[in-house]
Amino acid sequence: MSKQGGKKTLAPRLEVYPLDAQSDEGLYSVDIVLVHGLDGDLVETWQASDSSKVFWPRDFLPNYLPDARVLSFGYNASIRGTTSDAKIRGHAASLLYLLRDKRNGIARLRPLIFIGHSLGGAIIKQALLLASHNERIQSIADSTYGVMFFATPHYGQACSDKWKHFAESVLRSSHDASGFGPAPKIPNGMLKQIQDNAVILGKITDDFELLLKHKPEHELIGLVNYLEESRVKAMGDLAIDQPTGRLASADISVYLAGNHLGLCKFGEEDRELFDKVGKALKGLAQESPKANYNKLWIHGYPACGKTFLAYFIVGHLRESKSEQAEVMYCFLDARVEAGRDRDAILRQTLHQATRIDPALISNCLYNVYRKSKTRTLTIDVLCRLWPEVMALLAKRKRLMIVIDGFDEIDDKYQEEFLGCFNESEKLCREKRLNLRLLILSRCCPSLDRHKQSFRTYEIAIDDTARDISVTVSKSVERLSRITGFPKFFQKMVIEGISEGARGTYLWATVLLADIEITLPSLCELNKRLKTLPREMAELYDSILGRMDSRVVKLILRWVNFQYKALSIQELDIGLAMAKIWDKDPGSSINDPPLQSDTIDTRDVKLALHGMCGQLIRFSRAESGNEIEVLPVHRSLTLYLATPTRRLREQHRDPINIPHHDKFFMAETESHATLGNLCVAYLTMPRFADPGKRFQADGKGPKDWECKVRKRMENDEFAGYAALFWSKHLEKAGPDISKHSSPLDLERRKMLRDKESGYARCWFEMWWLCKEKPIKEFPVEEPKMDEIIGPELSEIQQPGESYWGGFLKLLLSSMLR
Repeated sequence: MSKQGGKKTLAPRLEVYPLDAQSDEGLYSVDIVLVHGLDGDLVETWQASDSSKVFWPRDFLPNYLPDARVLSFGYNASIRGTTSDAKIRGHAASLLYLLRDKRNGIARLRPLIFIGHSLGGAIIKQALLLASHNERIQSIADSTYGVMFFATPHYGQACSDKWKHFAESVLRSSHDASGFGPAPKIPNGMLKQIQDNAVILGKITDDFELLLKHKPEHELIGLVNYLEESRVKAMGDLAIDQPTGRLASADISVYLAGNHLGLCKFGEEDRELFDKVGKALKGLAQESPKANYNKLWIHGYPACGKTFLAYFIVGHLRESKSEQAEVMYCFLDARVEAGRDRDAILRQTLHQATRIDPALISNCLYNVYRKSKTRTLTIDVLCRLWPEVMALLAKRKRLMIVIDGFDEIDDKYQEEFLGCFNESEKLCREKRLNLRLLILSRCCPSLDRHKQSFRTYEIAIDDTARDISVTVSKSVERLSRITGFPKFFQKMVIEGISEGARGTYLWATVLLADIEITLPSLCELNKRLKTLPREMAELYDSILGRMDSRVVKLILRWVNFQYKALSIQELDIGLAMAKIWDKDPGSSINDPPLQSDTIDTRDVKLALHGMCGQLIRFSRAESGNEIEVLPVHRSLTLYLATPTRRLREQHRDPINIPHHDKFFMAETESHATLGNLCVAYLTMPRFADPGKRFQADGKGPKDWECKVRKRMENDEFAGYAALFWSKHLEKAGPDISKHSSPLDLERRKMLRDKESGYARCWFEMWWLCKEKPIKEFPVEEPKMDEIIGPELSEIQQPGESYWGGFLKLLLSSMLR
């Protein structure tokens, strides 16, 4: 932090310590804001007067709050500049808006602690009053954990002569420090303003305490009030005495060694004295009622960057490898089976918990399972098990659970999960454990109902605009190292994309990905910038218009309508089958042509990225061993599955989507196609012989499991096909007959024939994935109809729910 060299600040400003603090705001856990008082300085007020020049925010504070960022507020602190209500309010407003600009985006949730000396304390109280009644800066009040006052005249001075002597002593002290010119005198015309100041300060304090009085307990802030112990020599008295400096709502109100001017200065010999202050600041940061807010809800408009933020938070926490915290996460997606209800949250986080601490299996999971009346992991068992596991894990470390896309699941499931989390909270509260929940979503009625128990943050366009600008700048800089674009053109690209995004983070990232993959020339990119699409639908359309529609459509059909995220190897096989059918619809799938249409395993990800990397994203699978392929965003699925006319009607203004008809994919037809492809795969000759039947005695169960696992390892797509062929056909609904050939019907009969080797093959794989180890494979003849239901051709009434048995069984035991 730079020193002002005795020159007082006239224009309001904030200085940051460390000087490079803005380079990575994620490193800081709390912001400390210093506000000096009458004739003070943003550095010297807090710096020792002796030769050591100790600046305690830099030299002492890190021993107590090592992750703190310090911001010091400078302003016109002359007598004339601080003796009216309007001027105090003006300084308070300047502080708030400067502070808002220093805390961008999600950083606005970082805890704040204010420290005020003398009249600086009054400015802080006025600032918090203003922030509490202004939505644009409400986040500052919401994030304030505490205030520390040093010799603040909460109720002014009733005697104007005392105020005059006080002001003169402060000015004389500053004069003595500078050594230039005669000591200033207080003009007689200012005496009335000084007298009025007592009333102003008292009103600010009364309003501040009234504000705190009406706050619920969990929104209260911690207050520490230090009174001066020594007299100011020039006054022969305490500058701020007990009646003047008292604050009824303060949690701590004590005397501190020092006079009014030196109370917040600490030299080398004052380390022991500062220890009281350091511990009090640590207490404000860690023990404030707001510090117990263990639930945070971040919400915002569609495509504003919530999922990107969730990935960043999870990645940042995991990469930091903190010894104090563990992070678990669940990214919900209604388009895939394993991500559409509260079971997904419970199962995924339980799985991650056992990976973090394998001892949980024997210490908790097995005991709950053993005591349950059923050997199936029903929702009742999960809800009873989950709170205990989370409490046990929180006993080891602070635990953060991140859930993205909470609005993707039904309101009923949202309530059920929140109820389950509340049980975890009770267990953790009893044992004083630290369990935290972060939810990111669009608007959620259930969370609105629970708003009082959550800290909330709404992502605004301004927040996203700043993030977009940073993202675009970095991307263009990276791109220019390859293309050699000149600086003026880089600036034009950055400004064009940042403005064109209009606050939609997804729009900017998809457009940037398209530029990085296609690497247009300067002329071509300049042409694109002049005709930038306005809506996401237009952006998708413009990108698809430059692609090979045949192959890309086959990829996007799998990626957007898959039941579970496919690995790149599974997608490669699925794509190869789709290519075969694209040439010869409905034909049989055999090994030689299938192998010839797959991509070299080493190049699958690279090939997919090159063909349509703008429209897909790669994600590490739960197991950590595979890379899964997902659509870039749910809006892409809606674009592809919505008829052109309806898509145009959904937009208020006309949209330019000339390529949409070519890429349109009806959802029912897509599921019928994918379901029939899965059936064709499961009826390949290699699945005709299922091998030795299950034997219940001796090594039979183990041998059977090894046999089925080996089959799934050798045939990477077999597991997906076995699990979801009938689910895809279910999604096709009554229209399935329109999209099925006689050969498709014949192949489906083969999978339903209990005596068929094909049926035994897929059924064994299904059982291993869905039921093992909860249930052993049935020795008696399996009731396959309970799993897949009757064939469509057997249904007499088209509207009847003919997949009920299969659906019921899947919901009772989801993928582990």
